[in-house]
Amino acid sequence: MNFGTAGFNAGQHCEFYEPMKAGDTISATTQVSSVYAKTGRTGTMVFTVRRTTFKNQYGRVVMMVEQSNVLRDMRQ
Repeated sequence: MNFGTAGFNAGQHCEFYEPMKAGDTISATTQVSSVYAKTGRTGTMVFTVRRTTFKNQYGRVVMMVEQSNVLRDMRQ
């Protein structure tokens, strides 16, 4: 399925839970949390929302980032 020919960042939200310190080992896991379409004046746009969770070496969540991206067909 073709979602579009042009994309851009539609926003980012960060939540911080614990301080990160020099020497910490940080791991990240990203998952797609939602995909949805909206139709506006310029046509249909497809939004994807990804959530990245960052954990320290003790398995505790130190930060979570949710990022939205938009794809739209520029040929319309």
